[in-house]
Amino acid sequence: MAKTTSKSKTAYYAAYKSSNRCVANRKKKLERTQKEQPNNQQIPIAISDARYRRRTPTNTMWKASQKRIAQLIREIAGSCPHAVFNSNDKVSQEALAMAGKGEKYESRYAHLPEGKVDFSLSARAWKKGSN
Repeated sequence: MAKTTSKSKTAYYAAYKSSNRCVANRKKKLERTQKEQPNNQQIPIAISDARYRRRTPTNTMWKASQKRIAQLIREIAGSCPHAVFNSNDKVSQEALAMAGKGEKYESRYAHLPEGKVDFSLSARAWKKGSN
């Protein structure tokens, strides 16, 4: 079920953004830091560049084609976790197998390392001790 925010909360956030309260708060914080660290040369640059830095996310969680496929899977199996559309084949196959079993899907492969992997003894010992 989708989460919704109240109208008063939405109005508060809109007023916060439109009145540039975030910029004023950031400048105050940077000025306090300037007093604590007078030799820091980055603070004046940051104060002059103070602006609203957050933006609305542009990536959609569900694409239209994924939605249609998920609805079909849900019609047949009863549920369809979003991991079915993962680019990792192991994760997507496992999620598809778990669809409709009534259990919350949690992948065994969710924490697979990506990129450079550290195979040093200290890293493996730490990993082994954490289980």
